[in-house]
Parts: sequence; C-alpha cells; structure tokens
Amino acid sequence: AEYMGFQDTLKLGKCDASDLSCEQVNDFFFLGASCISGDTDGIFHVSRFDGVMGLGPSTLSIDGTKTILQSLADSGKIQQSQRFFTFFLTPNANQAGSVFSIGKIDQSLFTGSIVYHKLIDNYPHWGLRLGKICVGKTCIVDCEIQQCAVVPDTGTSLISGPQILVDRLHSLIGDVDEGCKNLQNLPTLRFYIDDHEYLLTGSEYVFQIQDGGQLSCGHGIFGMEMPPSFGSMWILGDLFLKKYFSVFDVDKNRIGFALAAKK
Repeated sequence: AEYMGFQDTLKLGKCDASDLSCEQVNDFFFLGASCISGDTDGIFHVSRFDGVMGLGPSTLSIDGTKTILQSLADSGKIQQSQRFFTFFLTPNANQAGSVFSIGKIDQSLFTGSIVYHKLIDNYPHWGLRLGKICVGKTCIVDCEIQQCAVVPDTGTSLISGPQILVDRLHSLIGDVDEGCKNLQNLPTLRFYIDDHEYLLTGSEYVFQIQDGGQLSCGHGIFGMEMPPSFGSMWILGDLFLKKYFSVFDVDKNRIGFALAAKK
C-alpha cells in the first residue's frame, strides 16, 4: 500500500503483495476510506493511512466476519498455534524500524524474557487484569475488590483511564513543562498487571511533539469514559508499547510483554 510517499510491504512467509505467484488469502475484509465528509481537521484528513485492518478478538467482529489470523490458519498459511501477532515500536516519531509480525517472535526485538498474562474471561476486548497504578508510594487504583481492566492498544497514541482517576494521577505527577525542561524530575509511574510491575519514567509517559523544530511536551495520560460493559478500563497506547515489545496470542488467550530492544 502506498500513500503520500509512504510505502509498506505485507509479507506472509516467503510471499509478499508484489508476488503474483503466491496464493491469495480470502475471507477477511479491509475497511478503506476513499471519501470522508466532515471536519477537515478530522483524523481521516490528517492521518497517513488508507484504511483499517482490525486485530481485535473475534467477539468484536461485525456480522461474524473471520479475523485475519483465523483466515490465515483456515487457509493453511499459518498453523493454529501461530495465531499470534507481535509489535515492536520505535521510540521516536518518524523513526524507521517498527515491526508488526504474524506467527513468529523475533528474539532480536526485545531483551530478557516475555511475561505472559491471561486475558479476562468474556471481556469484550484484549483485556488484562490491572492490579494497581502507583506514583511513588501512593497508589490511585487498587483493583483487589473491584475488577479493573487494562487494554494494550496500538491504535491509541497515549494512555487513557477514567477521568476522576486521571485527574488524581495528574495531581500526583505534577505539572509538565511545555518546553520539556522538567522531564527528569517527574516521578516514575508503575503499572501492575496481575502481580507484575511495569515502569514508565517521566520522559516515557509524557507526550513529546516536534513542531517547526520546536519540542513541546504535555501530559500523555488523558481521561476517557468507556461504556459500562467495559467497567473501569485503562488503555495502554503507544507510549507504553514503545517501551515494551508485545505479543497478542489468540491461540493461548494471552498477551505477553518484554522490554523492547533499543534500536
């Protein structure tokens, strides 16, 4: 696919989109957007993509449409045990080298071991059990009594959670200097998934953007209310996934994280 000078090549095993001798994979759909009416500042006007290929669980499929992983397995392109995909995201904007793969784990993209977490039963998304979120010795969320969910999502740039809890988190973190001068002084943020701790430093959870050669910063955590069926839900977007290599395993009903390799 090519758009605005960017070009991506999809490869499945030894085949890619330019090799006409390779068999096609049928029975899944790519949602393209060729003409969008509405606000010219909207996402489809400013984003550099041609459409959306969903990677959510089958429970989110429209009208029972097969997921791409199930279509690949049913057509023999991958084994049932290979129904997983991975993400490695480069840490900087416009930096080449991010990797999305299906059915294979590239050991060079992470350090240490992958820690796996089972999905929440019957949850409508890639939901994991959130234990707590802490800043220093203060924890704003304790989910031992009421179940809380956390969803890793490459379609979200930042980190989101219920507004009242995000407001408290901001008060504990303090102000983020717009000129990015106090990143080293910001406290470390700790997410506990099951009982495993994941750390984000100030420079990792702050949103940084280059505009005309000028670097500016702001809180990378924002409030967003979800439908009641999702419960108390947090979304770990690209700020988290840039630090942690991720494995979404349909076959074993789990998600794994490991510290991403530095590229």
